[in-house]
Amino acid sequence: MTGALPLNDDLDLRVPEFAGDIIIEWGPARPGGIPGWQTAIYDAATGQLLPGVMTLTATADDVVTAELRMLADADGKPFAADALVIPDDISTAVFRYRVAEMRVRQS
Repeated sequence: MTGALPLNDDLDLRVPEFAGDIIIEWGPARPGGIPGWQTAIYDAATGQLLPGVMTLTATADDVVTAELRMLADADGKPFAADALVIPDDISTAVFRYRVAEMRVRQS
């Protein structure tokens, strides 16, 4: 799964497929901005930390989305961050998420 756009037969429109909703927590602000390396990404439903490399997309007239390059299991789904053993056939994939919340961590 790479966030492909499946056809919606009812509306005849392409609608994005999302892997879920996330919360982005930025590190504390510093002079010059907020450093990206202190960013944490959480699953909005479970609060579980999601490991991955993020590309954030935001436009004024649409939903804020993030694409995360993450480990993927044999079924092409995001690999659980709390798994104790990483299988040999692990690969990476890009998963598209809706951004439910963004916040700045207080120092």
